Parts: sequence; C-alpha cells; structure tokens
Amino acid sequence: MRAFQYLSSSLNVIVSELDKNQNFKKLIKVDGDKPLQSPNIAETIIERELKPYPFSQDNVQTVSKVVVRAYIADGEVDSSEVVTDYTVMFDILVPVSMWFIQVEIDGKMKKATRAFVIMEEIAKTFNDTKGTLGELHIDSFIVLQVNDNVAGYRVQASAFGINERPTDD
Repeated sequence: MRAFQYLSSSLNVIVSELDKNQNFKKLIKVDGDKPLQSPNIAETIIERELKPYPFSQDNVQTVSKVVVRAYIADGEVDSSEVVTDYTVMFDILVPVSMWFIQVEIDGKMKKATRAFVIMEEIAKTFNDTKGTLGELHIDSFIVLQVNDNVAGYRVQASAFGINERPTDD
C-alpha cells in the first residue's frame, strides 16, 4: 500500500491548526476594519470559511465573506512508493469591500491588506514547524483576480516529512 492515506491526515492537521489560530479566525470571520480587536471565536470555521478543497471560479463570483481554501496540489512518490513531499495551496479569497483593515504595527494602528495579514498568520502557524505534519515552508504567492468584487492570493507551501510507509493490515 502506498502512503497516500497520510495525505488526508496531513490535510486534516493543516486545517485544524488554522482553526486553532484565533487571529486567523478573526481575519476570516469578522467584517469591519479592526477584526483583530474582536473577541475570540469559539466555533469552528472548517467547512464554512475554511474549506479543505480547491475552488472553482464559477463558485466564487459572488463571495460576500472571506474564504480560505487549503488543499494538496501535487506530490512526489519515491522508489519505495512513499509520498516524500507535497505542495499545499492556500487560496485566500477576499471581497474587495473587506480588502483593507487596521492592524497594530509598532504600537500604532495602520492600514493593511487583509489578505497579506492572513498570509502572515498562515506563515506564523506553519513556517518551520515540525511535528505531526513534518515541515511546511511557504515558498511563494500569486494574485487571484476573480472579478471586480473578489480577489485574493494563492499561497504555495512545500511540505516534507511523510517518511513512514504504512503497514498492511
């Protein structure tokens, strides 16, 4: 048996870790220009605003809230049929009406782009972490222009560390 089954658990860890990040959740759920000053959010955002699968542009033409899609885009299998590394994509979709927010930088409130602040929270959550997931390193990002009302960024991250070959039961 190949190690593809580990990809599902890795994706579950990714979305679960993001769901634990209160700043990430506030940036996703809270409308208004100061989302990080809002109270903590108890409910999960998984399958609501945080979706563990890719998007179709046809389905996001009228997005009225921030949505993040996290999914495994590709991977490599070594000679022993083990998935050794893979690419995770984070698609951050933001209505243009919610594009700018106020964040505290060096003790002062400053205008910031919501999508970039979300990218920063993803980086804080995963860059150079080791554990269940292995390692996840953010490599690059590119703009996603859906239409005049919705835009965002696709963040690409390399994941390493699925080294165990599952046993046959």
